[in-house]
Formats: sequence, C-alpha cells, structure tokens
Amino acid sequence: MLSQPRKKTKENLKAIFLTMVLFILSLQESYRFIEQATAILKAVGNVINNFSSKPGLSKSLKELERTHCPPGLHGTGMAEEHFKVNKQF
Repeated sequence: MLSQPRKKTKENLKAIFLTMVLFILSLQESYRFIEQATAILKAVGNVINNFSSKPGLSKSLKELERTHCPPGLHGTGMAEEHFKVNKQF
C-alpha cells in the first residue's frame, strides 16, 4: 500500500519538473523574441534617420536586412524570397 502514494508522488514530481522546464524554455524564447524585435526596431530607426542621405540609407537598409533575416539566409537567395513572400504592404 505504501508504494502507491510514492509512485504518485514521483509522477507528480516528474510532471512538475517537466512543467518547469517548459516554462523556462518559453521564457528563453520570449527573451530571444524581445532581443530580435528590439534589434529590428533600432535598425528601422536608423533607416528613418538616414532617409535623406543616399549612402547612409543604403548602409542602414543593408543593416536592417542583416538584422531582420535569420543568419543562414544571407547570400542564398532565400532572403529575397522571404521578402517577396512577406511583402504585403
């Protein structure tokens, strides 16, 4: 009879542990999202600040593209496809 409550307790601890791990992973993902969003907004701000300067605008647009696109997309042609698919405004 004693083994039954211990088994339930062990199962409960496993469930709590897995829930905590999933929660921590979601926090890490949220933090990454916030970091990426902040970097993109800064790059957009640089584009706006350099709008009247052709060389500055070109440089800041390239920086925005590097910031916006995931690292593996540069130079693969996938970045252009990404922008083409997502160009809805």
